[in-house]
Amino acid sequence: MPGAAICHSAPAMLVAVEIASVAWRSVIPSRAGEILVRVVKHPNPPSHLILGAAAVRMAQDYSRSQLKEAAAWEPASRSADLGQDYPVDLVDHTREAGARQ
Repeated sequence: MPGAAICHSAPAMLVAVEIASVAWRSVIPSRAGEILVRVVKHPNPPSHLILGAAAVRMAQDYSRSQLKEAAAWEPASRSADLGQDYPVDLVDHTREAGARQ
């Protein structure tokens, strides 16, 4: 994410706050501050707190993209383990993407 702030509340807890720089203008600073304080005091805070609707949308799009790529390359990833088929064919995913368009 373009912007990140780290909040420390206890030695064992680290919360990364991510705010998309393009979305920062829509985030109300006082509200964001209050949310941070409440989250830091929460017994089970998230490891990443994404503030703002645009930042949430961007993070979700990025996560979906990561999952799709991980699935596409799963055979190659698994082939590194002992007992797995090796070598595996590497598919040209860029050519497949072009064929679908």
